Amino acid sequence: MAAGHLTVKRETKTLRGSEIKKILSQGTVFTEEYFKIFVLRPAQGFSRLGVLTPRKLGKAVIRNRLRRCFKEGLRLLSVDFQPRVDAVILPLAKACQLSTPEVKTRLMRALSKLKVIGNAR
Repeated sequence: MAAGHLTVKRETKTLRGSEIKKILSQGTVFTEEYFKIFVLRPAQGFSRLGVLTPRKLGKAVIRNRLRRCFKEGLRLLSVDFQPRVDAVILPLAKACQLSTPEVKTRLMRALSKLKVIGNAR
């Protein structure tokens, strides 16, 4: 891997359905025009992130594109994440219109309002 690449470590991903359900039911919700963010602050020492793309958003191609856009935005912002934050992002139907840079900008604003990352640049 070339120097300068940012990668998301496997332990920082929210993988289990039970963890996602807990975040959705107990977490703080922030609603934006294009997505919702659910944030929970557990006692563990690292941040875990996840993106949910329900079938009502469209066919698999659209859902996968959305997932990739949001994961790329999270990857670019992961350097600024505070420790011990679990976040699940739920894109809304309007999010299909966004490009990756727009997703990153909107994520940065929303996550800084939730005090998950530093101030928006």
